[in-house]
Amino acid sequence: MGNLMGQVTRERWFVGVSSGLFCLVALVLNFRLRYGIDLSDESFYVALPYAFNLGHRPIADELSLHQFAALLLVLPVKIFLAVVGSQEGLVLYMRQLYFMAALVTSFIVARTLARVTGWGVAILVGACVLVYVPFSIPSLSYNTIASLGLVSGLFLLVSASNSRRPALDL
Repeated sequence: MGNLMGQVTRERWFVGVSSGLFCLVALVLNFRLRYGIDLSDESFYVALPYAFNLGHRPIADELSLHQFAALLLVLPVKIFLAVVGSQEGLVLYMRQLYFMAALVTSFIVARTLARVTGWGVAILVGACVLVYVPFSIPSLSYNTIASLGLVSGLFLLVSASNSRRPALDL
């Protein structure tokens, strides 16, 4: 009986340490979002949905294939412009949207893996989703939307195929 109690305590300790590490990773990433900007790619990722909000027409006024991913961001940019009234802070807003999307993806990964590995390992693997930032540009773009969407979709597919209760069932 004592050995079982020690094992439960170790599992709880490991989940606690994993959760603390996850929170530390999330705080560091959120702190890092405020610093540095890529003046080539990241500005382009923000400029396309902003241009569509100014009245540019997709396909007619923009010839880039990246515009189709930017069309997904027109509504969030429109909401930002309506609330703030200017484009000041738009890059940071797009970075915060990326952070929220990465948190949702890490939750899906952890929730799916918890059934197989236990919560401690699952939380650590979920933290890896936050650590990896495609091309070191933490902003919603065609790269990040595709990578986070692929990871989320694959883990939801695994969750749905292995259980009667999917990972998003809270």
